[in-house]
Amino acid sequence: MKKTCTFFGLVMVLILITAVAFSSPVLAGSVLKKTYHLTFATQMPLGHLVSKAGDLIVKRAAELSAGKIKIKHYAAGTLFKDKEIPEAVMSGGCSMGIATSSRWAGHAPANHFWELPFLFSNKKQVESVADAVIPIIDKELESKGGKLLGFVYYGDADAIGNTKRPVYRPGDLNGLKLRSFSALLSKGLEAAGAAPVVMSSAEVYTAIQRGTIDGGCSGSTTFVVRKWMEVLRYITVVHGMICYPALPFTLGINKNVWDRMEPAARKIMMQVAKEAWRYSSDEVLNETAKAIKTLKAQPNLKVNEITFGSKEWKEWRDVMFESSKIKFLEIGGDKAPEILKIVKKYE
Repeated sequence: MKKTCTFFGLVMVLILITAVAFSSPVLAGSVLKKTYHLTFATQMPLGHLVSKAGDLIVKRAAELSAGKIKIKHYAAGTLFKDKEIPEAVMSGGCSMGIATSSRWAGHAPANHFWELPFLFSNKKQVESVADAVIPIIDKELESKGGKLLGFVYYGDADAIGNTKRPVYRPGDLNGLKLRSFSALLSKGLEAAGAAPVVMSSAEVYTAIQRGTIDGGCSGSTTFVVRKWMEVLRYITVVHGMICYPALPFTLGINKNVWDRMEPAARKIMMQVAKEAWRYSSDEVLNETAKAIKTLKAQPNLKVNEITFGSKEWKEWRDVMFESSKIKFLEIGGDKAPEILKIVKKYE
């Protein structure tokens, strides 16, 4: 009886070991036949959440593949600028990259929706929509030479800074020449009377310093890490202006690179993309809060916050949303109406 129990116990242990070996991505690397060398371009400065998520992707891909997936991360625009990253990924100039969703929209028009002002109302909605739209965006990218791995949170994109005057209401933007980061935000700013200029965030500091523009729109974290706070006098944070409470950036990989990868290697890449999404989700609200606190501590700045859902917030939404929505339906491709229905479903 004792021998039977011992034998049965050994069999169960072997079954468990086998199950773990075949199900765990950690061990998948031990059966990869090839070694992969990938180049990875991101745009945000070192220390920003996007850059840290990129570093996590590199680290976890190496760990899960037993060192066979080797990713070289070029952060802070050292390989390509933000506006160049999607095209570089598609053409094979680099293997993979993270950039603003509107930059990818040149290849996947439906992806513009992330930057439609006042579209989202909570974080659960953002993450449910992210899961739901992956097949749509992925299909658009694949037709142009890319593959969607997922999304990584950037942070809030709700701050408006300028050198001229305090801004409390949309009309206070009248006549201000402001940096914008997307066609949809530009449309909303125009509705408020501003003169938007789309440019890379890396170019804004110098443009403000030289007086080429009066200020710019971006996330609170960008005002800190790119040091815009040094050359501005007034900042207004309209909470929920763009993708409340935080905006995802898009993570893509070159389709030829993807197609040449073994199934086990692809599984690892999808796994690390999910881990980067979860990591950025856990950190993003804290990173935004720290950035706003830093801005408020600057002696040269006057910072005003518009609370989500407040009477003032509704005034901003009423001015900016409709014209931006019309623009999205114009440039978002044939999937734009479907995207808006998905967003509505998860309100």
